Parts: sequence; structure tokens; C-alpha cells
Amino acid sequence: MAVNVVGVSVLSKENVPIYFRSYGVPSDADLNLQQIVHTSLDIIEEETSWEATSSTYSDPRDYYLGLLTPTEDHKVYGYSTNTRVKFVLITDSTSHHGVDSEIKAIFKSLHQAYAETVANPFYLIGEKIHTKKFDNAVLGIFQRSRSSSM
Repeated sequence: MAVNVVGVSVLSKENVPIYFRSYGVPSDADLNLQQIVHTSLDIIEEETSWEATSSTYSDPRDYYLGLLTPTEDHKVYGYSTNTRVKFVLITDSTSHHGVDSEIKAIFKSLHQAYAETVANPFYLIGEKIHTKKFDNAVLGIFQRSRSSSM
């Protein structure tokens, strides 16, 4: 895998962050990564509003939004579910072009972990995610991306 994931965020349909985790970055960089997630929301809203109004959208099951924005140090990718929950993945800028299939696979596993979390009858939709199982799934994504990119 040519992707080095440094941050994952899950946002509710109201664009409220319900989960954020970074990996392998200094603790003072967390705020910068959260700002990147926040600024990518405009692009996500633009992409998802176009999909809702377009009659030529290719596959309604493909929620991958692609590369939202490259910054000097990072690349930001987006994914939106049919319930309008959004996932944002931040990679370092050294991630190679042409990694869409790998990013899609990461988003699919993240979406699966989220679906398992919200299927818990004790989880309230829209609340912050504080489950060890979801944390472990995200940690697995970070570790797989690191071990495969070496």
C-alpha cells in the first residue's frame, strides 16, 4: 500500500465531529489536522449536493468522493454514506498518485466498523464514538497503511 494514513475523522450528518484520531504525528499537529477536516467540509457538501441532484451519477452504492484537497503536507480524501455521515481520511503528501483503490478499501473497512458501532443498541446516533472496538479498527487501518508502505 502506498498510502500513509495520519488522520481519520467521522462527522455526523450535521457535520459535527463524532470521532477523530491521528497516528504518527506530534500531538501539537492534531489541531492542524482537525482544521484540515473542518475546511474539507465545504468540498464534501459541494460534492454530495451535486450527487443528490445529478441523474447521471454512476453508482449510488459508491460513496467515495475522491481526493478532496491536497495541502502542502497532506492529502485529504472523503467518503459520504447514504445516511450523510462523512468520513475524512488524511494521508501524508508522500502518498503516491493512483491509490484510489487502496483508499476505497480503507473507507470500506472504516464504514464497516462504523456500521458495527451504530448497530450496538446502546450507541446513540450522532454521539461521539468512544468504543474500543472502533478504536482498534482505526488503529488497524493506521498500522496496515504503515506496514504496507514500507
